[in-house]
Amino acid sequence: MPLRTGFRFPIWSVLLAGIVIGYLIGIGGAPSARVWSDVTEEPRREAFKAGGVINEPVLREISATLKRIESRVEKIEKNTGTLASSKSK
Repeated sequence: MPLRTGFRFPIWSVLLAGIVIGYLIGIGGAPSARVWSDVTEEPRREAFKAGGVINEPVLREISATLKRIESRVEKIEKNTGTLASSKSK
């Protein structure tokens, strides 16, 4: 019977020890999975407002412009009407 000169581990125990050591190193080196954040509300963009909210100021501006145009046309009609009547006399 030959004499053993050293102690030999079975191969499965060496593999198991390597897996356990790798797992423990991985747990210690892994960053935390928690993330901290604050909920912030961004201002609403004009493009995402409802149609009536966007249209109202535009329609008011158009109405004011049309009233100015109407008053100018009325003045022109009065001036041309008095000039036309004075020329025909």
